[in-house]
Amino acid sequence: MSPIEPFPGVEIHAAVANNLLENDFITSVPNLVKNILILIICALLLAAIFWTPSRVNISVSAVVMGSIVVIGLLLFSVYRVWFPTAEIFLSSLLVIIVGYTTKYVSEDAQKRAIRSAFDLYLQKELVE
Repeated sequence: MSPIEPFPGVEIHAAVANNLLENDFITSVPNLVKNILILIICALLLAAIFWTPSRVNISVSAVVMGSIVVIGLLLFSVYRVWFPTAEIFLSSLLVIIVGYTTKYVSEDAQKRAIRSAFDLYLQKELVE
């Protein structure tokens, strides 16, 4: 069988009956827990982006993004818990993009302010 072949109805009923008899169900994470987890992860990512050096926060972002996927796979394969990996992953990705963009824009504004202050006292060639 392949994933795109039609699945016979008898096997679907057999799988349902087997799950009922063995009490083997897929449970999902409650919405409250999911939302709190999203807020915590996003807050930690923002803190890492704004208050740590770039080398550290890039690696922290990569580790967090990878661990979200690994935790989701492990929870499902070992404990049969449906973990909303896509929602948390996309929320974290959006926070990372917005955080890095904001950090870049604010650092660029600071550099321009420093340049304009030094332009008043030094020659333009020395400031660059």
